[in-house]
Amino acid sequence: MTKILMMLILVTLMICKKDILFIDNYRLSKRDDDTFIHLIKKVFKSNLSQCLNIKCQSKPLCTQNNCHYNCLKYSSMYGGGVLKGYYFITDVKTNTCIAIKHSVYMNTYGDIIDITPFEDNRKYNLFLPNDEINYKYLEFNNNQIQSLGFNI
Repeated sequence: MTKILMMLILVTLMICKKDILFIDNYRLSKRDDDTFIHLIKKVFKSNLSQCLNIKCQSKPLCTQNNCHYNCLKYSSMYGGGVLKGYYFITDVKTNTCIAIKHSVYMNTYGDIIDITPFEDNRKYNLFLPNDEINYKYLEFNNNQIQSLGFNI
């Protein structure tokens, strides 16, 4: 429980430098990170082509750290749908990739947009659509999967 609480605190303290996420020693994961590739292949049993670069474009009435509700509310108001999955950050100090359960919005034209605001004003998230695996928290060979929401 303490680790999850620490991650919640860290995620809210994000600051951005040149489109790369930094939370003390954290940044957005990249497609060529070894730990990211390992996490995608071994834990999610997916390939890199399934990972999407999703544009972050926060919408009015959406709140930070509330992506699942934001997307449900937005799709009920404007149509479209919700795509569940994970976005990824990397702890550069320990070279650990962290998958964070996340929802993004798919508009009526099929465009996928991350409508949840982030304090660091990031431009994109590396996102893996996946509604099958629903971990609250898991450590796997020094990689972590967690959800910031409750009862997801």
